[in-house]
Amino acid sequence: AGRLYMESNWRLWDRFSRADMVRMSISHEVDAGKWGRYRGGVFGDIEKQKDNSYPKFEVFEGRPFSNNPEQNSVMRRTYVTEGAWGSYYVEAPTRTGFLNNVTDPISGRTLSSKWLVYNADSVDDPEDRWNAMGMLQGHWFNGRIVAGAGYRKDRHEVEDYAQVRDPVTNEWRSGAAFTRPISQPQTRTFSAVWHALKNVSFKYNQATNSSTINSSVRVFPSTPSNTISGPASKGTGKDYGVTVSLLQGKLYASLVRYTTESIGELFSGSGTNNTQYDRILTALLTNGLITSAEEASRRFNANATSRDKSSDGYELSLTANPGNWRLSVNSSYTDGVFSNYIPEVVAWWADQKAYYLKFPQGTPTAVGTSIADEIAIEDANIAEIRSAEGIGLVGNAKYKASFFARYSFKQGFLKGAFVGGGYRYTGRMLVGRTIDASQRLQFAPPVGEAALLIGFERRVTDKARLSVQLNVSNLLDETDPRILRYANTGDSYEIKRIAVRDPRSWTLSTRLSF
Repeated sequence: AGRLYMESNWRLWDRFSRADMVRMSISHEVDAGKWGRYRGGVFGDIEKQKDNSYPKFEVFEGRPFSNNPEQNSVMRRTYVTEGAWGSYYVEAPTRTGFLNNVTDPISGRTLSSKWLVYNADSVDDPEDRWNAMGMLQGHWFNGRIVAGAGYRKDRHEVEDYAQVRDPVTNEWRSGAAFTRPISQPQTRTFSAVWHALKNVSFKYNQATNSSTINSSVRVFPSTPSNTISGPASKGTGKDYGVTVSLLQGKLYASLVRYTTESIGELFSGSGTNNTQYDRILTALLTNGLITSAEEASRRFNANATSRDKSSDGYELSLTANPGNWRLSVNSSYTDGVFSNYIPEVVAWWADQKAYYLKFPQGTPTAVGTSIADEIAIEDANIAEIRSAEGIGLVGNAKYKASFFARYSFKQGFLKGAFVGGGYRYTGRMLVGRTIDASQRLQFAPPVGEAALLIGFERRVTDKARLSVQLNVSNLLDETDPRILRYANTGDSYEIKRIAVRDPRSWTLSTRLSF
Protein backbone atom coordinates (compact mmCIF):
# COMPACT_ATOMS: atom_id res chain seq x y z
CA ALA A 1 0.00 0.00 0.00
CA GLY A 2 3.04 2.27 0.22
CA ARG A 3 2.18 3.35 3.77
CA LEU A 4 3.61 2.70 7.22
CA TYR A 5 1.61 0.34 9.37
CA MET A 6 1.74 -1.33 12.75
CA GLU A 7 0.84 -4.99 13.08
CA SER A 8 0.70 -7.23 16.11
CA ASN A 9 -0.99 -10.11 17.86
CA TRP A 10 -2.63 -8.72 20.98
CA ARG A 11 -1.81 -10.36 24.30
CA LEU A 12 -3.48 -10.17 27.69
CA TRP A 13 -1.64 -11.23 30.84
CA ASP A 14 -3.46 -12.10 34.05
CA ARG A 15 -0.99 -12.57 36.86
CA PHE A 16 -0.88 -13.03 40.61
CA SER A 17 2.49 -13.10 42.31
CA ARG A 18 3.46 -13.37 45.95
CA ALA A 19 6.96 -13.28 47.46
CA ASP A 20 7.90 -13.79 51.12
CA MET A 21 11.40 -12.67 52.10
CA VAL A 22 13.62 -12.65 55.17
CA ARG A 23 16.81 -10.55 55.12
CA MET A 24 19.76 -10.08 57.47
CA SER A 25 22.86 -7.88 57.27
CA ILE A 26 25.79 -7.27 59.61
CA SER A 27 28.65 -4.79 59.19
CA HIS A 28 31.66 -3.86 61.30
CA GLU A 29 34.53 -1.37 61.03
CA VAL A 30 38.03 -1.61 62.52
CA ASP A 31 40.63 1.16 62.69
CA ALA A 32 44.10 -0.42 62.87
CA GLY A 33 45.98 2.86 62.94
CA LYS A 34 49.00 2.87 60.66
CA TRP A 35 47.98 -0.55 59.32
CA GLY A 36 44.84 0.87 57.80
CA ARG A 37 41.12 1.13 58.35
CA TYR A 38 38.80 -1.75 57.40
CA ARG A 39 35.09 -2.17 56.92
CA GLY A 40 33.39 -5.52 56.34
CA GLY A 41 29.89 -6.83 56.00
CA VAL A 42 27.81 -9.89 55.25
CA PHE A 43 24.31 -10.07 53.87
CA GLY A 44 21.86 -12.91 53.35
CA ASP A 45 18.26 -13.40 52.38
CA ILE A 46 15.75 -16.16 51.74
CA GLU A 47 12.86 -15.74 49.34
CA LYS A 48 9.90 -17.96 48.52
CA GLN A 49 7.82 -16.95 45.54
CA LYS A 50 4.67 -18.27 43.92
CA ASP A 51 3.46 -17.06 40.57
CA ASN A 52 0.08 -17.75 38.99
CA SER A 53 0.35 -16.45 35.47
CA TYR A 54 -2.11 -16.74 32.59
CA PRO A 55 -0.62 -15.22 29.42
CA LYS A 56 -3.24 -15.14 26.68
CA PHE A 57 -3.36 -14.07 23.06
CA GLU A 58 -6.11 -13.65 20.52
CA VAL A 59 -6.79 -16.66 18.28
CA PHE A 60 -9.43 -17.70 15.75
CA GLU A 61 -12.14 -19.92 17.21
CA GLY A 62 -12.58 -23.45 15.95
CA ARG A 63 -8.94 -23.97 14.87
CA PRO A 64 -9.60 -23.10 11.21
CA PHE A 65 -5.94 -23.03 10.08
CA SER A 66 -4.22 -25.58 12.33
CA ASN A 67 -5.27 -28.33 14.72
CA ASN A 68 -3.22 -26.60 17.42
CA PRO A 69 -5.09 -23.59 18.85
CA GLU A 70 -1.93 -21.51 19.40
CA GLN A 71 -1.15 -21.69 15.67
CA ASN A 72 -4.34 -19.75 14.82
CA SER A 73 -3.27 -16.34 16.08
CA VAL A 74 -5.06 -13.18 14.93
CA MET A 75 -2.83 -10.46 13.48
CA ARG A 76 -4.33 -6.97 13.61
CA ARG A 77 -2.99 -4.22 11.37
CA THR A 78 -3.44 -0.44 11.51
CA TYR A 79 -2.14 1.94 8.84
CA VAL A 80 -0.78 5.12 10.38
CA THR A 81 -0.60 8.69 9.22
CA GLU A 82 3.03 9.78 9.51
CA GLY A 83 3.48 12.46 12.14
CA ALA A 84 -0.11 12.10 13.42
CA TRP A 85 0.89 10.39 16.63
CA GLY A 86 -2.65 9.52 17.66
CA SER A 87 -2.77 6.99 14.82
CA TYR A 88 0.28 5.01 15.99
CA TYR A 89 -1.42 2.05 17.66
CA VAL A 90 -2.93 -1.32 16.84
CA GLU A 91 -6.63 -1.55 17.66
CA ALA A 92 -7.22 -3.93 20.56
CA PRO A 93 -9.98 -6.51 21.11
CA THR A 94 -10.44 -5.05 24.61
CA ARG A 95 -11.65 -1.84 22.90
CA THR A 96 -13.47 -3.07 19.81
CA GLY A 97 -14.44 -6.56 20.97
CA PHE A 98 -13.49 -9.86 19.40
CA LEU A 99 -14.06 -10.73 15.77
CA ASN A 100 -17.63 -12.01 15.41
CA ASN A 101 -18.56 -13.90 12.24
CA VAL A 102 -16.30 -11.75 10.07
CA THR A 103 -15.98 -12.91 6.46
CA ASP A 104 -12.42 -13.38 5.19
CA PRO A 105 -12.35 -11.74 1.72
CA ILE A 106 -9.66 -14.17 0.50
CA SER A 107 -11.00 -17.57 1.55
CA GLY A 108 -14.63 -16.68 2.15
CA ARG A 109 -14.50 -18.28 5.60
CA THR A 110 -16.52 -16.87 8.49
CA LEU A 111 -14.21 -16.23 11.43
CA SER A 112 -14.53 -15.31 15.11
CA SER A 113 -11.86 -14.86 17.79
CA LYS A 114 -11.25 -15.43 21.51
CA TRP A 115 -8.50 -15.38 24.15
CA LEU A 116 -6.25 -18.45 24.51
CA VAL A 117 -3.84 -19.27 27.34
CA TYR A 118 -0.74 -19.89 25.25
CA ASN A 119 1.86 -20.86 27.85
CA ALA A 120 0.37 -23.12 30.46
CA ASP A 121 3.75 -23.84 32.08
CA SER A 122 3.74 -20.25 33.38
CA VAL A 123 1.08 -21.30 35.87
CA ASP A 124 2.04 -21.94 39.48
CA ASP A 125 5.80 -22.43 39.42
CA PRO A 126 6.97 -22.10 43.07
CA GLU A 127 10.51 -20.75 43.43
CA ASP A 128 12.97 -20.77 46.32
CA ARG A 129 16.03 -18.51 46.50
CA TRP A 130 18.90 -18.31 48.97
CA ASN A 131 21.41 -15.47 48.58
CA ALA A 132 24.52 -14.67 50.61
CA MET A 133 27.39 -12.26 50.09
CA GLY A 134 30.35 -10.79 51.92
CA MET A 135 32.28 -7.56 51.36
CA LEU A 136 35.55 -6.11 52.66
CA GLN A 137 36.99 -2.64 52.07
CA GLY A 138 40.34 -1.25 53.20
CA HIS A 139 41.80 2.29 53.45
CA TRP A 140 45.55 2.89 53.63
CA PHE A 141 47.92 5.87 53.75
CA ASN A 142 45.27 8.28 55.03
CA GLY A 143 42.81 7.19 52.40
CA ARG A 144 45.20 7.61 49.46
CA ILE A 145 44.58 3.98 48.50
CA VAL A 146 41.17 2.33 48.81
CA ALA A 147 40.43 -1.25 47.74
CA GLY A 148 37.45 -3.52 48.12
CA ALA A 149 36.43 -7.07 47.27
CA GLY A 150 33.18 -8.95 47.34
CA TYR A 151 31.82 -12.46 46.87
CA ARG A 152 28.23 -13.56 46.34
CA LYS A 153 26.70 -17.04 46.17
CA ASP A 154 23.09 -17.71 45.17
CA ARG A 155 20.95 -20.82 45.02
CA HIS A 156 17.77 -20.94 42.96
CA GLU A 157 15.27 -23.81 42.81
CA VAL A 158 12.03 -23.92 40.86
CA GLU A 159 9.28 -26.47 40.32
CA ASP A 160 9.03 -26.54 36.55
CA TYR A 161 5.82 -28.20 35.34
CA ALA A 162 5.53 -29.81 31.93
CA GLN A 163 2.63 -29.06 29.59
CA VAL A 164 0.07 -31.54 28.28
CA ARG A 165 -2.67 -31.23 25.66
CA ASP A 166 -6.29 -31.12 26.74
CA PRO A 167 -7.88 -34.17 25.06
CA VAL A 168 -10.96 -32.18 23.99
CA THR A 169 -9.77 -28.66 23.11
CA ASN A 170 -6.14 -29.59 22.31
CA GLU A 171 -5.08 -26.55 24.34
CA TRP A 172 -2.02 -26.70 26.56
CA ARG A 173 -2.40 -27.03 30.33
CA SER A 174 -0.01 -27.76 33.18
CA GLY A 175 0.64 -31.43 33.84
CA ALA A 176 1.19 -33.12 37.18
CA ALA A 177 4.86 -33.95 36.59
CA PHE A 178 7.59 -31.41 37.16
CA THR A 179 11.37 -31.11 37.30
CA ARG A 180 13.37 -29.12 39.83
CA PRO A 181 16.24 -27.32 38.09
CA ILE A 182 18.81 -25.87 40.49
CA SER A 183 21.35 -23.16 39.71
CA GLN A 184 24.04 -21.74 42.00
CA PRO A 185 25.64 -18.69 40.37
CA GLN A 186 28.62 -16.88 41.87
CA THR A 187 29.81 -13.29 41.60
CA ARG A 188 33.29 -11.99 42.43
CA THR A 189 34.28 -8.31 42.40
CA PHE A 190 37.39 -6.28 43.09
CA SER A 191 37.83 -2.50 42.96
CA ALA A 192 40.62 -0.09 43.82
CA VAL A 193 41.25 3.67 43.77
CA TRP A 194 44.62 5.38 44.06
CA HIS A 195 44.52 9.09 44.82
CA ALA A 196 47.97 9.72 43.30
CA LEU A 197 47.72 13.50 43.69
CA LYS A 198 45.21 15.79 45.32
CA ASN A 199 43.42 16.27 42.01
CA VAL A 200 44.33 13.05 40.15
CA SER A 201 42.95 9.60 40.86
CA PHE A 202 43.30 6.23 39.15
CA LYS A 203 40.59 3.57 39.42
CA TYR A 204 40.25 -0.10 38.53
CA ASN A 205 37.29 -2.51 38.68
CA GLN A 206 36.81 -6.10 37.67
CA ALA A 207 33.99 -8.60 38.11
CA THR A 208 32.95 -12.10 37.14
CA ASN A 209 29.39 -13.30 37.43
CA SER A 210 26.85 -15.87 36.31
CA SER A 211 23.07 -15.82 36.15
CA THR A 212 20.46 -18.21 37.49
CA ILE A 213 18.52 -20.65 35.34
CA ASN A 214 15.47 -18.83 34.01
CA SER A 215 12.43 -21.10 34.18
CA SER A 216 10.30 -18.76 32.02
CA VAL A 217 12.83 -18.94 29.17
CA ARG A 218 12.87 -22.00 26.91
CA VAL A 219 15.62 -22.96 24.50
CA PHE A 220 15.81 -25.64 21.82
CA PRO A 221 15.16 -28.51 21.70
CA SER A 222 12.51 -27.75 24.33
CA THR A 223 9.06 -29.25 23.71
CA PRO A 224 5.89 -28.77 25.76
CA SER A 225 6.30 -32.22 27.32
CA ASN A 226 10.08 -31.89 27.79
CA THR A 227 10.86 -28.30 28.72
CA ILE A 228 14.45 -27.05 28.77
CA SER A 229 14.92 -23.86 30.76
CA GLY A 230 17.29 -21.13 29.68
CA PRO A 231 20.76 -22.04 31.02
CA ALA A 232 22.83 -19.78 33.23
CA SER A 233 25.09 -17.38 31.36
CA LYS A 234 28.51 -16.18 32.49
CA GLY A 235 30.13 -12.80 32.17
CA THR A 236 33.29 -10.88 32.95
CA GLY A 237 34.06 -7.20 32.94
CA LYS A 238 36.95 -4.82 33.57
CA ASP A 239 37.33 -1.08 33.52
CA TYR A 240 40.13 1.25 34.46
CA GLY A 241 40.72 4.94 34.08
CA VAL A 242 41.74 8.28 35.48
CA THR A 243 39.83 11.24 36.90
CA VAL A 244 41.17 14.78 37.12
CA SER A 245 39.74 17.73 39.05
CA LEU A 246 41.16 21.21 38.37
CA LEU A 247 40.50 24.83 39.25
CA GLN A 248 39.06 24.00 42.66
CA GLY A 249 36.54 21.59 41.22
CA LYS A 250 35.37 23.84 38.40
CA LEU A 251 36.72 21.43 35.79
CA TYR A 252 36.29 17.69 36.10
CA ALA A 253 37.36 15.05 33.58
CA SER A 254 37.13 11.26 33.53
CA LEU A 255 38.48 8.80 30.96
CA VAL A 256 37.64 5.10 31.27
CA ARG A 257 38.63 2.07 29.23
CA TYR A 258 36.40 -1.01 29.60
CA THR A 259 36.02 -4.58 28.32
CA THR A 260 33.15 -7.01 28.77
CA GLU A 261 32.46 -10.59 27.75
CA SER A 262 29.40 -12.78 28.15
CA ILE A 263 29.05 -16.48 27.35
CA GLY A 264 25.63 -17.90 26.58
CA GLU A 265 23.81 -14.56 26.66
CA LEU A 266 20.10 -15.22 26.15
CA PHE A 267 18.01 -12.98 23.91
CA SER A 268 14.32 -13.09 23.11
CA GLY A 269 12.96 -14.81 20.06
CA SER A 270 13.16 -18.51 19.27
CA GLY A 271 15.53 -17.86 16.37
CA THR A 272 13.23 -19.64 13.96
CA ASN A 273 10.11 -18.67 12.05
CA ASN A 274 7.48 -21.03 13.47
CA THR A 275 5.19 -20.28 10.52
CA GLN A 276 7.28 -22.54 8.31
CA TYR A 277 7.49 -25.59 10.52
CA ASP A 278 3.78 -25.27 11.35
CA ARG A 279 2.83 -25.25 7.68
CA ILE A 280 5.02 -28.28 7.01
CA LEU A 281 3.69 -30.32 9.93
CA THR A 282 0.09 -29.40 9.14
CA ALA A 283 0.60 -30.40 5.49
CA LEU A 284 2.13 -33.75 6.47
CA LEU A 285 -0.72 -34.46 8.89
CA THR A 286 -3.44 -33.34 6.47
CA ASN A 287 -2.06 -35.53 3.68
CA GLY A 288 -1.84 -38.58 5.95
CA LEU A 289 1.95 -38.76 5.84
CA ILE A 290 2.36 -38.65 9.63
CA THR A 291 0.17 -39.44 12.64
CA SER A 292 -1.10 -36.92 15.19
CA ALA A 293 1.41 -38.31 17.70
CA GLU A 294 4.27 -37.76 15.27
CA GLU A 295 3.03 -34.24 14.54
CA ALA A 296 2.83 -33.41 18.26
CA SER A 297 6.34 -34.78 18.92
CA ARG A 298 7.81 -32.27 16.44
CA ARG A 299 6.29 -29.23 18.15
CA PHE A 300 8.52 -26.96 20.23
CA ASN A 301 7.97 -24.20 22.79
CA ALA A 302 11.30 -22.37 22.72
CA ASN A 303 11.10 -18.59 23.19
CA ALA A 304 14.79 -17.62 23.38
CA THR A 305 18.19 -18.59 22.12
CA SER A 306 21.79 -17.74 22.95
CA ARG A 307 24.94 -16.08 21.68
CA ASP A 308 28.34 -15.01 22.99
CA LYS A 309 29.29 -11.34 23.14
CA SER A 310 32.47 -9.38 23.71
CA SER A 311 32.95 -5.63 23.64
CA ASP A 312 35.44 -2.95 24.55
CA GLY A 313 35.50 0.79 24.43
CA TYR A 314 36.16 4.16 26.01
CA GLU A 315 34.06 6.71 27.87
CA LEU A 316 35.03 10.36 28.26
CA SER A 317 33.23 12.80 30.56
CA LEU A 318 33.97 16.52 30.94
CA THR A 319 32.20 18.88 33.31
CA ALA A 320 32.98 22.58 33.71
CA ASN A 321 31.44 25.17 36.05
CA PRO A 322 32.67 28.61 34.95
CA GLY A 323 30.70 31.29 36.74
CA ASN A 324 26.97 30.89 36.18
CA TRP A 325 27.45 28.14 33.59
CA ARG A 326 27.49 24.39 33.91
CA LEU A 327 28.77 22.61 30.80
CA SER A 328 28.96 18.84 30.31
CA VAL A 329 30.23 16.72 27.44
CA ASN A 330 30.01 12.94 27.32
CA SER A 331 31.21 10.69 24.55
CA SER A 332 31.83 6.99 24.10
CA TYR A 333 33.27 4.51 21.65
CA THR A 334 32.10 0.90 21.80
CA ASP A 335 33.19 -1.95 19.55
CA GLY A 336 32.64 -5.65 19.83
CA VAL A 337 31.32 -8.77 18.19
CA PHE A 338 28.66 -11.46 18.52
CA SER A 339 29.82 -15.05 18.12
CA ASN A 340 28.49 -18.60 18.53
CA TYR A 341 25.12 -17.35 17.29
CA ILE A 342 21.97 -19.42 17.97
CA PRO A 343 23.77 -22.80 18.25
CA GLU A 344 20.67 -24.49 19.70
CA VAL A 345 18.59 -23.45 16.69
CA VAL A 346 21.19 -24.61 14.17
CA ALA A 347 21.33 -28.09 15.72
CA TRP A 348 17.53 -28.31 16.03
CA TRP A 349 16.88 -27.19 12.44
CA ALA A 350 19.42 -29.67 11.07
CA ASP A 351 17.45 -32.49 12.69
CA GLN A 352 14.08 -31.09 11.59
CA LYS A 353 15.20 -30.49 8.02
CA ALA A 354 16.57 -34.03 7.68
CA TYR A 355 13.21 -35.33 8.88
CA TYR A 356 11.17 -33.17 6.46
CA LEU A 357 13.34 -34.17 3.49
CA LYS A 358 12.17 -37.78 3.87
CA PHE A 359 8.74 -36.82 2.54
CA PRO A 360 7.62 -35.83 -0.99
CA GLN A 361 8.93 -32.27 -1.38
CA GLY A 362 6.07 -31.23 -3.64
CA THR A 363 3.45 -31.85 -0.91
CA PRO A 364 1.26 -28.70 -0.86
CA THR A 365 0.65 -26.63 2.27
CA ALA A 366 -2.55 -24.80 3.18
CA VAL A 367 -1.28 -21.57 1.59
CA GLY A 368 -0.29 -23.09 -1.76
CA THR A 369 3.44 -23.45 -1.18
CA SER A 370 5.26 -26.78 -1.07
CA ILE A 371 7.32 -28.39 1.69
CA ALA A 372 10.44 -27.58 -0.36
CA ASP A 373 9.39 -23.90 -0.50
CA GLU A 374 8.93 -23.72 3.27
CA ILE A 375 12.30 -25.39 3.93
CA ALA A 376 13.98 -22.83 1.66
CA ILE A 377 12.24 -19.96 3.50
CA GLU A 378 13.44 -21.25 6.87
CA ASP A 379 16.98 -21.77 5.55
CA ALA A 380 17.01 -18.12 4.47
CA ASN A 381 15.55 -16.98 7.81
CA ILE A 382 18.26 -18.71 9.84
CA ALA A 383 20.96 -17.50 7.43
CA GLU A 384 19.72 -13.93 7.91
CA ILE A 385 19.84 -14.20 11.71
CA ARG A 386 23.29 -15.79 11.66
CA SER A 387 24.59 -13.14 9.27
CA ALA A 388 25.22 -11.05 12.40
CA GLU A 389 27.84 -13.51 13.63
CA GLY A 390 31.42 -12.33 13.62
CA ILE A 391 30.79 -8.92 12.01
CA GLY A 392 30.29 -6.73 15.07
CA LEU A 393 27.56 -5.80 17.53
CA VAL A 394 24.34 -5.64 15.51
CA GLY A 395 22.19 -2.87 16.97
CA ASN A 396 25.21 -0.97 18.29
CA ALA A 397 26.39 2.49 17.24
CA LYS A 398 30.13 2.74 17.82
CA TYR A 399 30.13 6.50 18.39
CA LYS A 400 27.84 8.37 20.78
CA ALA A 401 28.10 11.87 22.22
CA SER A 402 26.03 14.38 24.14
CA PHE A 403 26.48 18.03 25.09
CA PHE A 404 24.49 20.04 27.58
CA ALA A 405 24.78 23.62 28.84
CA ARG A 406 22.89 25.32 31.66
CA TYR A 407 22.97 28.95 32.77
CA SER A 408 21.71 30.03 36.19
CA PHE A 409 20.80 33.64 37.05
CA LYS A 410 22.21 34.48 40.46
CA GLN A 411 21.44 38.19 40.63
CA GLY A 412 18.77 40.68 39.60
CA PHE A 413 15.06 40.14 39.09
CA LEU A 414 15.78 36.81 37.31
CA LYS A 415 17.63 35.45 40.34
CA GLY A 416 16.81 31.77 40.75
CA ALA A 417 15.87 31.24 37.10
CA PHE A 418 17.83 28.92 34.82
CA VAL A 419 17.81 27.86 31.19
CA GLY A 420 19.58 25.03 29.44
CA GLY A 421 19.76 22.98 26.30
CA GLY A 422 21.69 20.21 24.67
CA TYR A 423 22.00 17.69 21.92
CA ARG A 424 22.44 13.90 21.91
CA TYR A 425 24.07 12.22 18.91
CA THR A 426 24.12 8.53 18.00
CA GLY A 427 26.32 7.54 15.07
CA ARG A 428 25.44 5.10 12.34
CA MET A 429 24.33 1.73 13.67
CA LEU A 430 25.26 -1.70 12.35
CA VAL A 431 22.02 -3.51 11.48
CA GLY A 432 23.17 -6.57 9.51
CA ARG A 433 24.92 -8.02 6.51
CA THR A 434 23.58 -9.17 3.17
CA ILE A 435 23.55 -12.94 2.61
CA ASP A 436 24.29 -12.69 -1.12
CA ALA A 437 27.74 -12.89 -2.70
CA SER A 438 28.61 -9.28 -1.81
CA GLN A 439 28.37 -9.88 2.00
CA ARG A 440 27.86 -6.12 2.33
CA LEU A 441 27.60 -4.64 5.81
CA GLN A 442 24.44 -2.62 6.39
CA PHE A 443 24.30 0.51 8.54
CA ALA A 444 21.43 2.68 9.68
CA PRO A 445 22.07 6.43 9.36
CA PRO A 446 23.00 8.48 12.45
CA VAL A 447 20.32 10.21 14.48
CA GLY A 448 20.27 13.14 16.87
CA GLU A 449 17.90 14.84 19.25
CA ALA A 450 17.86 18.26 20.91
CA ALA A 451 16.45 19.12 24.34
CA LEU A 452 15.56 22.29 26.24
CA LEU A 453 14.82 23.15 29.85
CA ILE A 454 13.61 26.34 31.55
CA GLY A 455 12.82 26.82 35.20
CA PHE A 456 13.33 28.65 38.44
CA GLU A 457 13.99 27.84 42.08
CA ARG A 458 13.05 30.14 44.98
CA ARG A 459 13.14 29.97 48.72
CA VAL A 460 9.55 30.42 49.97
CA THR A 461 10.33 30.20 53.71
CA ASP A 462 13.47 29.83 55.79
CA LYS A 463 13.24 26.05 55.50
CA ALA A 464 11.37 25.48 52.25
CA ARG A 465 12.31 25.80 48.58
CA LEU A 466 10.06 25.64 45.54
CA SER A 467 11.24 24.75 42.05
CA VAL A 468 9.35 24.71 38.75
CA GLN A 469 10.92 23.21 35.63
CA LEU A 470 9.82 22.74 32.01
CA ASN A 471 11.61 20.06 29.97
CA VAL A 472 11.17 19.73 26.21
CA SER A 473 12.36 16.48 24.62
CA ASN A 474 12.95 16.14 20.88
CA LEU A 475 12.90 19.91 20.62
CA LEU A 476 13.05 19.95 16.82
CA ASP A 477 10.34 17.27 16.56
CA GLU A 478 12.45 14.88 14.50
CA THR A 479 10.05 12.34 12.99
CA ASP A 480 12.34 10.26 10.79
CA PRO A 481 12.25 6.71 12.22
CA ARG A 482 15.26 4.74 13.35
CA ILE A 483 16.03 1.95 10.90
CA LEU A 484 16.49 -1.46 12.52
CA ARG A 485 16.77 -3.75 9.51
CA TYR A 486 17.13 -3.64 5.74
CA ALA A 487 16.35 -6.38 3.24
CA ASN A 488 19.39 -8.62 3.25
CA THR A 489 19.65 -9.49 -0.45
CA GLY A 490 20.67 -7.41 -3.47
CA ASP A 491 21.98 -3.88 -3.56
CA SER A 492 18.72 -2.14 -2.63
CA TYR A 493 18.23 -0.52 0.75
CA GLU A 494 14.65 -1.68 1.21
CA ILE A 495 13.67 -1.02 4.82
CA LYS A 496 12.22 -4.05 6.63
CA ARG A 497 11.87 -2.81 10.20
CA ILE A 498 11.87 0.56 11.95
CA ALA A 499 11.45 2.04 15.42
CA VAL A 500 9.21 5.07 15.63
CA ARG A 501 10.86 7.97 17.44
CA ASP A 502 9.09 9.68 20.29
CA PRO A 503 7.60 13.01 19.19
CA ARG A 504 8.32 16.34 20.85
CA SER A 505 7.09 16.16 24.43
CA TRP A 506 6.66 18.74 27.18
CA THR A 507 7.03 17.95 30.89
CA LEU A 508 6.24 20.50 33.58
CA SER A 509 7.30 19.50 37.09
CA THR A 510 7.24 21.20 40.46
CA ARG A 511 9.03 20.28 43.67
CA LEU A 512 8.67 21.58 47.20
CA SER A 513 11.48 20.66 49.60
CA PHE A 514 11.47 21.48 53.28
